[in-house]
Amino acid sequence: MNGAVELGRCPAPSKLGTPRDIFGPEKQGRGA
Repeated sequence: MNGAVELGRCPAPSKLGTPRDIFGPEKQGRGA
């Protein structure tokens, strides 16, 4: 469910579906 939080934080990168948005948010979402 971290994806939902990332979408609210960075909707732009999320739409692009870049690899950084998939791996970056996962680590930041859990750490932050």
